[in-house]
Amino acid sequence: MMTIFMERISAQRNHISSKEIIGLSLGFVGLIVLVNPSSDALNTTLLGLLAIVLAALCFALALILMAKIPKEISPLRATRFILSLYALPLVAVWFYFNIDSIPTDKAAWGSLLLLGLFASGIVYLLYLTLIRMAGASFTALSNFLVPVVGTFLGVYFYHDPLSINVLLALVLIVGGLLLIKPSRT
Repeated sequence: MMTIFMERISAQRNHISSKEIIGLSLGFVGLIVLVNPSSDALNTTLLGLLAIVLAALCFALALILMAKIPKEISPLRATRFILSLYALPLVAVWFYFNIDSIPTDKAAWGSLLLLGLFASGIVYLLYLTLIRMAGASFTALSNFLVPVVGTFLGVYFYHDPLSINVLLALVLIVGGLLLIKPSRT
């Protein structure tokens, strides 16, 4: 939702269409139906809520800035640059706090490499490709599918029960995404 607002403001298009509002609402309600929060899950601190809003703001800003990368730069080169830019300060902070304990375990380095390659590298490559195809707003909205896919993986691999909540959530989320079709540019 934050991405749509920020994208509209940065593009001087200050209105959100009624289809976008309905689609966003359907997707959000679908997430609530999927997660079905208990009253305990809704008890959060102000600092926790602020952290969530700040994370959403950072994610929205990252997607909007990725949309501004010139198309002449290949997605692979852009992804490599973005991840390097993110990694340098993190490595500096890590060395500052852990200079005496550099891991020598090959499994730890292998895990770090796999996480970097799959959880960051390929994901950012896909993000940039989707942003170029459908825009930052649609890319952000596609994240509504992550909990649904995770739920179905749990049903398939761990034999979690497939409840009516999961099916209803899928219909709401996919329906919301279909209402907000990407515009071809």
